[in-house]
Amino acid sequence: MAIYYMSTNGPIRMELDHTGTADVTDIIQTALDGVINGGTIILDSGDYKVSKNSDLPDFPNHDQPALLLRNKERVRISGHGARLFVDKHAQGVLELQNCSASIIEGLELEGCGTFPSLDTASAGYTGYGEKGTANGGYHTSGFWGYRKNNSFDTTGNTRRGQGGQPWGTFGGGYIGNVSFGLLIHRGCENITVRDLDVHGFNYVGIGVGFNGDYVPTNLGYPDSRNILIGNCYVHDNYDANIHTIACDGVKVVHCTLESAGHPDASINHNFVDPGYGMTLRGTNWCEAKNSLVDGCTFRQNKRKGIDCHSGIGMIFTNNTIEHSFVNGIFVKWVNDLQQSKEIIITNNLIKHCATMLTAGGSISVGGARGSSFEKGNANVNVIVSNNVLKDTAGAGAIMEIGPFEQAIVEGNILDGVSPLAQDTSFYGILLGRSSNEKSAMLNLSNNLIDAKGHPGLVRGIQVQNVNEGTVSNNVIKLEHNCANIGLYSIGNGYVNFSGNYVKLGTIGTPLAITQTKGTTIGNIGLGGNATYNYHSGQIIHFRITVNKGNGTVNHYTGSQFVSSLETNMFGFTIFLKNVPQNLTPFVTVANASADGLLAPNGSAVGYIYTRESSSNEITVGLKCPVKGSHIPLSNIISGALDVMVTL
Repeated sequence: MAIYYMSTNGPIRMELDHTGTADVTDIIQTALDGVINGGTIILDSGDYKVSKNSDLPDFPNHDQPALLLRNKERVRISGHGARLFVDKHAQGVLELQNCSASIIEGLELEGCGTFPSLDTASAGYTGYGEKGTANGGYHTSGFWGYRKNNSFDTTGNTRRGQGGQPWGTFGGGYIGNVSFGLLIHRGCENITVRDLDVHGFNYVGIGVGFNGDYVPTNLGYPDSRNILIGNCYVHDNYDANIHTIACDGVKVVHCTLESAGHPDASINHNFVDPGYGMTLRGTNWCEAKNSLVDGCTFRQNKRKGIDCHSGIGMIFTNNTIEHSFVNGIFVKWVNDLQQSKEIIITNNLIKHCATMLTAGGSISVGGARGSSFEKGNANVNVIVSNNVLKDTAGAGAIMEIGPFEQAIVEGNILDGVSPLAQDTSFYGILLGRSSNEKSAMLNLSNNLIDAKGHPGLVRGIQVQNVNEGTVSNNVIKLEHNCANIGLYSIGNGYVNFSGNYVKLGTIGTPLAITQTKGTTIGNIGLGGNATYNYHSGQIIHFRITVNKGNGTVNHYTGSQFVSSLETNMFGFTIFLKNVPQNLTPFVTVANASADGLLAPNGSAVGYIYTRESSSNEITVGLKCPVKGSHIPLSNIISGALDVMVTL
């Protein structure tokens, strides 16, 4: 078998071992160095063993890969049926640096494929392995993700991981170093990667950008731009299958990304970390910008399907995401140097995600929180629309968004709850955060939530601490006997609630939407354990005919909300029942007799007003002149009134 390339001297053919027995690093590197701009490299089908090439120049951290394409334009590397593999842990295969308008296609890139073991249950801190902390796994925090290709000797490290003993090596490499199958960085532009099969690397299968270019020393490389990754199969890598950082304009389309994370990671562990189908990373120095993930399939990625810890201008659309324990799609703002905003999440199918007891949401989006919160740090602009979340869960909510500056959440379907979360309770959609973390503008509409009888989903939609917006035409069905509240408003400003439909089983409150300064009209709540069905915007309408007592009352509608009507020193009081607390009814009173109400002296009662209005009672005042004395209803000689109350 051979490798072919176009050099300045014409086409070159070099023979090389294709059985995977001999190391062919130097032969392939000769082709990569010698190919002319605009040339092609073709690698015959076969198995090719490569290893770290310490002779590659200009690696100030001594973190050379096996193979390097640097400072080339319009080069095509084609290797359909060619497998390039390394046999050492934490060693990467191929890097592109400062290349443009080039294509990588058809290769299979294979890492060592085994990873240091996870903590066991007896260790008391289960779930962490090579990416560990001071409390679990190997304590690699502080350099994990920054040292690649066995450049950082950790053999003598005793920071947790080997029972206080030196770590030694693993698979011939250094624990805590990281590896990429393919790494594109250092100012690459207009690169196409297609039809690759990449697996077995302890960090990332295909990466754009590298944290170690900035820490421990900022090497000053420019961001990479306009990278297309298409139709690739990236799987069984420990940290992430694909990652992006220090880049602008990465497109990942029609790829299958499977089984990221440790193969022994379990939903029953305390922590499942890492294991990202795709992660869009950020640091205080660089981030991912203007990225598109379209038409991809994410399966069995242990931690998250799509993870965006910081990124500006993200579109995640038409993807299928299945069986990730912590999140389906996660987009959060870390701090004011690691922003997440201008986010579109649309037309995705998410199944069986966020099923751990310590999970986030199946979709989680939000700005900075807690001590980092300022209005500018909540400047998340997000559209979450037309997603189907099938049999999913979330420790707090299936979909949780906030704080935010502007959010449109519409047309999503939450269909069923994962049985893996049946011992927990959570919400369907949670919008907004605490009263100290106000969100600005919201349009929440036309979402469908159906618990399918599963008792874990106890609250349908909760909207809290949002300044203004609309919540309209949502349908919520929690038809089981553990429901709490169907639609809940907490501490909102001018947020209007209209046309929402809630149906519960025999337990719970369908509608609790009085905590808003906006209008509530046309909402329907059925079921629950109340003795009535309250529809916001409902009308009480009746006529009072004077009888020198409490009057004769003829109800037209809404009698289920009226307990009694009694005369008093101001006029009369309507006592209400079955009306949600904190609701303030709107009252209209009109004369319903030719001469109006006649006072004891025979003059007309000329001033009728609402003296008090609450969810418990309404008092209507009666006077002849405005500045005159009040007249009790029982003192009125004759007349009738029509009373209309809007709840």
